[in-house]
Amino acid sequence: MRLSFLTLQRGNAGHDALRRKRTQRFRVSQACPVCALARILAHMTVISSYIACGCLRFISQAMRPSS
Repeated sequence: MRLSFLTLQRGNAGHDALRRKRTQRFRVSQACPVCALARILAHMTVISSYIACGCLRFISQAMRPSS
């Protein structure tokens, strides 16, 4: 109880609550390897889609005849 009183005194109660929530979410993903793998694969899918869009844009520009 004393720790929460000190955070309220400092005025960082909102930031501390968000930090606690973030660390709790991190612990859950560490405890469940399937969840951690799913999160990594989701990030890789997003990254690879951005890379693919960039490559297609580059190819379409290269195929244009120079005038």
